[in-house]
Amino acid sequence: MANQDSAAAPHLQLSRFADDLLKYTYDIVQKFPKAERFALTESIKKRTDEAVYFSVCIASYFDRHNREELLRRMYVEIKTLERYVKVAYDCKYITPQNYEAWTKKLVNIGNILVGWLRKIEAGKSKTDYEKPA
Repeated sequence: MANQDSAAAPHLQLSRFADDLLKYTYDIVQKFPKAERFALTESIKKRTDEAVYFSVCIASYFDRHNREELLRRMYVEIKTLERYVKVAYDCKYITPQNYEAWTKKLVNIGNILVGWLRKIEAGKSKTDYEKPA
């Protein structure tokens, strides 16, 4: 039972952070200039939606290979979002406090993804190099 709880912990944490990111993102982009409504705003919303979608998919896949691919794809979405947030900051659409808070959310999710991917890679190297008894 304890193993199931610890195995579910990254998923639960990832889901919480993804939900928080979604709420924060939609709140912040409403404050962007109207001229950006169909440009940067839509790009940010789309990437955020994709990241949340991948967090749901990750929770649904029990096959290690599929989960690994989804983790990698979600990581790309998060890294892309980091760049968009930097552009929003450089264009002065968000305050330094917003930039810091938003970036922190993205980095936290990225750290979870990297940690999970490293765990998967460590598991692969054990099974790939074990000699049959």
